[in-house]
Amino acid sequence: DITGIAQALKDLGAPGIQAASLKLPEFWTDKPEVWFARVESQFGTKQITVDKTKFDYVVSSLDNTTAGEVEAILTAPPNDIKYDALKAALLAAFGKTQAQKDSELLSITGLGDMKPTALLRRLQSLNSDPTTLFRAHFLALLPSEVRSVLAGREIADISDLAKAADRVME
Repeated sequence: DITGIAQALKDLGAPGIQAASLKLPEFWTDKPEVWFARVESQFGTKQITVDKTKFDYVVSSLDNTTAGEVEAILTAPPNDIKYDALKAALLAAFGKTQAQKDSELLSITGLGDMKPTALLRRLQSLNSDPTTLFRAHFLALLPSEVRSVLAGREIADISDLAKAADRVME
């Protein structure tokens, strides 16, 4: 009897098949990190832990253009960690680097139509690390030709970055 087998598997701690009704929102290309936070919360609420199930739900939430950006993962997913591979591909395609977020933060010139509290939340969503913001501001103040030379270099220490900028300017 199938009920007895299912109960026996459950009693042994074997992963079972659970039907879960879940409709994810369409993928947000402008805020993929926030979208994944919502989705993973929904997975937790519905106790969805199986990798392929999570992968399939995310695939079903992609529009044609978005799916085209991650076509390689969709058409030939890895045998395991399908969901993590798809998440990484979507974040790589649509997520912003911290440097991009810092640049966006530095380009904000005022309140606009926001309340001060909304402006603060916006700033905090773009950067929680003053070190990267300090670096971005330093780079923004340099001549564009110096920035373009330094852009291809991974120089972590800000003092070393300044010395490299000196050499470029010489």
